[in-house]
Amino acid sequence: MVADRGDVRAEDVKIDSATAFDWTLPAPPGLLVSHVALGDAEYAILSFPTPRWELPDCLTLAEREVVLALLRGRSNRDIAGARATSVRTVANQIAAVFKKLRVSSRIELARRLSDLQSAPVPPVDAG
Repeated sequence: MVADRGDVRAEDVKIDSATAFDWTLPAPPGLLVSHVALGDAEYAILSFPTPRWELPDCLTLAEREVVLALLRGRSNRDIAGARATSVRTVANQIAAVFKKLRVSSRIELARRLSDLQSAPVPPVDAG
């Protein structure tokens, strides 16, 4: 039984081995680790090169720009703002990309495109 104050004990957690996940992932190529101490706290800063994506020729220039932003984790609203267009336009472009590449989610899109991935490029300064 779990205590009233919200504590969870390991023996109270039941995980079905058939549905358990192995969250161990290999380190990305080019991983760099830096350590920084600020006062009493210590932080590890991880950095690694991002991939250069090879995009299919069937995509328009606008669709390619949207896909690259999606692969960087941008929201539809962020993409629309950066492209000076409406969120609805971005959503339509994403739908067109999904249809052309026969995918139904951003994760599936990234997986599909990862097969076409070439050599990594250094990270770009977001500033």
